[in-house]
Amino acid sequence: MSQLCIGCVADDFTGASDMASFLVKGGLKTEMCDGIPAKDWRPDPDTQALVIALKSRTITVAQAVSQSLACFDWLYNTLQAKQLYFKYCSTFDSTSDGNIGPVIDAVLKTLDMDNVIISPALPVNGRTVYLGHLFVNGVPIEHSSMRSHPLTPMKESNLMSLIEQQGQGKAFNITHHTLDQGSQSIKMQLQDYPGFQYLVVDHFNDAHADTIVQAFADYPFLSGSSGLAEPLARIHAQANNTEQTSSMFSGSAPTLVIAGSCSVATREQVKVFAKTHACYQVDPTALFKGDINSDTIWQWIQQQQGKPCLIYSSDDPAKVSELQDTLGADLAALIEKNFAEIAQKAVKNGIQRLIIAGGETSGAVTQALDLKQFFVGPSIAPGVPVIQPRNTPELLLSLKSGNFGDADFFIKALNIMNTDTRGI
Repeated sequence: MSQLCIGCVADDFTGASDMASFLVKGGLKTEMCDGIPAKDWRPDPDTQALVIALKSRTITVAQAVSQSLACFDWLYNTLQAKQLYFKYCSTFDSTSDGNIGPVIDAVLKTLDMDNVIISPALPVNGRTVYLGHLFVNGVPIEHSSMRSHPLTPMKESNLMSLIEQQGQGKAFNITHHTLDQGSQSIKMQLQDYPGFQYLVVDHFNDAHADTIVQAFADYPFLSGSSGLAEPLARIHAQANNTEQTSSMFSGSAPTLVIAGSCSVATREQVKVFAKTHACYQVDPTALFKGDINSDTIWQWIQQQQGKPCLIYSSDDPAKVSELQDTLGADLAALIEKNFAEIAQKAVKNGIQRLIIAGGETSGAVTQALDLKQFFVGPSIAPGVPVIQPRNTPELLLSLKSGNFGDADFFIKALNIMNTDTRGI
């Protein structure tokens, strides 16, 4: 196989597909792996970018560092990737005790590097960095709905402070004023201010992304959201004189939508889909008591006679929190387990299109179906591609981060995944 242009490790599955979608858009043939690949596994010979999805966002620091280093070592030393990328969420999704800083520190030490950029911005989806602070749709993240995230509550928007609490180095803000003067100004500024390990870059428009990538194109290791993926891929694609085209086949097939996210975006998407399609809201209390299970829900799906339908547990976060207090913290795992079992029954019985909303739900489904490697196809929305398992080419999936997509996302996904996507 040819040398890999970009080797990326993402801290969750939907984040990996998000990153992969922009690499494809930038012109690189891209594959995804769920979890650490077997040592003897190799990507397709024509693959130019590989994204490995871990579930390392909320595990212990030691586990996150160990798993991430194993992946980066394999990408760098076995596949000889030209550039490494640590992908985390555009809402950072990492508290003062989080894993982003420790993973970055470990990679910098391994590669003997002095510093790395910290760039969680994704302006197309409303995530921006201004004077080193993270905003969601113009609101500081600690004042957004992310403040009450059940796993990674974001209570601080100052990225310099946050990354310094996590890691062992000092942070410096490369402001938009410097970016507006071009990539050379960034390089000159770094010479004037040595000793900073974390370079938090402002980024609130496409021009900023281009400038950042130009300034750090020769860095062997970068970190951030998917906001830099497309211009970074373009640089590699131009250097390799390649043109990306989709060869993914898609045609009409039975479709099931599963939503486990409680984000504002997903709840609105459920409302829109419910206007024209059958929907089943899972009652957590009934599930907990054993009054319903994956078998009873599957019976309901069969009653829809092959028509696209939606199974969801999405609800107001306050209600979910109250239920968790009443029924226990394991409630989320119970819901994921049943969703995974439903996905298994669906695929076994001929459903070949799965649209999944929520990172934890997506991970549970792909693990239950034992899907490990994927080709990445066209995007349904920014950061949400169609993916095709290498070992099950008749199956297509869309795995969506909870906050991504417009209100009609499920409708769009249904239409795109049931047409011929070749050449899109």
